[in-house]
Amino acid sequence: MKNATKSRIATFSVTLILAALLNLLIFAAMKPWRLDESLRLVFWFSYGALMLGFVLRIVTLSLFAGRDAKNRDVNAGLPVSFVSVVYYGATAVLSFLFMILSACGVKVPFPVPLILLVSVLGFYLIYLVLHWAGTENPAARKGDGSLAPLADRARTLSALTSDAVLAKKLVRLSEDLTAVSRAPESLSELVTAKLDELADCVAGHDYLAAERVIGAISLAIGNL
Repeated sequence: MKNATKSRIATFSVTLILAALLNLLIFAAMKPWRLDESLRLVFWFSYGALMLGFVLRIVTLSLFAGRDAKNRDVNAGLPVSFVSVVYYGATAVLSFLFMILSACGVKVPFPVPLILLVSVLGFYLIYLVLHWAGTENPAARKGDGSLAPLADRARTLSALTSDAVLAKKLVRLSEDLTAVSRAPESLSELVTAKLDELADCVAGHDYLAAERVIGAISLAIGNL
């Protein structure tokens, strides 16, 4: 969990630093205080949508990073981290487009950014609600056996990697661990040690090594 906490803090820090750099770029390059009054509404609305994206990213990580953030949603089948990046990428592109047009003196009808940016936000919020509704209740997991706490740890690790393939394998590993109703102490110790190794691989973005560790754990479970 120490590595998980460090990774989460690092992600939040990078998000805040990026927000600060973008603000510096926007105010230094576009000088919004010099805009004509007819251009300000579109500019500031787009700017607000961009900053809201940062806030929602932090809130999303806070709510889901520690509780199956990579769990496959029954409706979309996509990890929250991926959808969050897509949402913020679309918002950033649209916001910068409208801000640049305003800074260049191009008058854009306000309904255009309103509809586009609110639609992107709406789809993202709908996804988060559906994901939250479809998140598996840990108390209701099948076969809540001796490896269940280790299964929870594997799911937590899946929330910390940006590699979608590795995230799927970690979720699958968690499901395999959950399905083990009874396990010898030697297996529990082996899996615990391997998960420590796996956490280091995820923190160091060594995805090939992480997949090898997952293979070793799966092999140990299969030999029960």
